[in-house]
Amino acid sequence: MTKKVVLSVTVFLVLVCAADTSVLLARAQIIRSWSLHVVSLPFEQINARAIRVFQGVAVEVRSLEGDVQEVDFLVSDVFRGNIKNGELLTIRQYVPLSPSVDEGDEVLWYLPEDTNSEHLVSPIGLLSGAFRVIDDPNNLGKKLAVNPLNNEGLCSSECGQERGPVPLDLLVRITRASPVWK
Repeated sequence: MTKKVVLSVTVFLVLVCAADTSVLLARAQIIRSWSLHVVSLPFEQINARAIRVFQGVAVEVRSLEGDVQEVDFLVSDVFRGNIKNGELLTIRQYVPLSPSVDEGDEVLWYLPEDTNSEHLVSPIGLLSGAFRVIDDPNNLGKKLAVNPLNNEGLCSSECGQERGPVPLDLLVRITRASPVWK
């Protein structure tokens, strides 16, 4: 079963014209309606599409105008792309179409392109390629990775499960073994 997340923004277009003897007043208010369905992607697709893959910690989150957010990540590991370990990487994202990030969150993100902080970017599949790294409560010192879709449909054959957190080292091993890993 595929889980779908529906994000909706409602916008309507209204044009009101008022005529006076000498002046025609017009004003428009833009509002339009659309829905977006986010479908879980298998890990093979996430990994194959990613140009940038990094692990890091969110050290600062800033809200900007128009539902835009900037997140500074201190990069701890790089698997693909033009990023360096120890670098402060700034990602600018459109909040309604991006995973939630708080200061202190450790992440493993698969990004579709190399960008600078002036462009908006979201992980592969909007939510599928955005993994939060958490401690494994059953295995001291081990880490797990889970995306906002609870890894549904992520890797049933590789992981031996349909959903839920998976070992971080498993995703790292698969990513590094990929022919596109640089």
